[in-house]
Amino acid sequence: MTVTPMKNSTSCEPARRHTFSVFLLFFASALSAYAQGNIFKHVRYNGGTFYTNVKPSDWHNQLTITSDTITFKLHDDQEIQILSKLVTALSYGEDASHQYFIGIQYTSPKGEKAGLLLQGDKRNYRAILEALQSVTSLPIAVNENNRASMPLGLKTTPSAGDLPTGAKSAAQLEAEAKATQYGNLTITSDPQDADVFVDGTYVGITPATMDLIVGMHSVRVSRRGYADWSREINVLVRSKLSLAAILDKQEPPPQPQPPPKPQG
Repeated sequence: MTVTPMKNSTSCEPARRHTFSVFLLFFASALSAYAQGNIFKHVRYNGGTFYTNVKPSDWHNQLTITSDTITFKLHDDQEIQILSKLVTALSYGEDASHQYFIGIQYTSPKGEKAGLLLQGDKRNYRAILEALQSVTSLPIAVNENNRASMPLGLKTTPSAGDLPTGAKSAAQLEAEAKATQYGNLTITSDPQDADVFVDGTYVGITPATMDLIVGMHSVRVSRRGYADWSREINVLVRSKLSLAAILDKQEPPPQPQPPPKPQG
């Protein structure tokens, strides 16, 4: 009788360890990418509710989309942060020269309607639309002529105009932006990563930069374990304000003493 020796199962262990290591590396990379969000570095600003000298032909602006915020940073270093949950409408349009326009309508920290009109290129506009819908869960308004250039699988709703944001042109939106006066606020804190509230509305974490309508505003910075920090500010036309919040650590309340043990 011939006895066939059993194969050594330990010979598979190096391959298993290698496969597991590759999986961990992929998983860590995916988590890192998710945390950083979708970053698009080739985007035009064609109009909206804040004023800038950046030309509509300038592609050197950056759009970052995460699950919580949509951040648009202009070539002149102006930056606006929009809470994803405050976005009220998305729209898309393509003109005869195959320029891809994306509209974002949202509510400002003061509860006023605001909007951005952006332009993506032929390589990134689909990814921008997908990322915006994934964090807002809103349908994208698009007219029948432009529906064919939309990415498959996205929710859409009919639109009457060729351009997004209610068929307003970039020139119209830019004129509206100039008619509304804004100033800029940059706020930091020690320690960082504190919650920022403007007029009672959460707008992000420190450090943060935002545009505010001219007038008086209440700013509060809050972090667990620290006393709240607050200031009243007066925003002037095209002003650039900076606030540095130094948070005082709160001592935990004293623990109640246990009752004395009965004598016995």
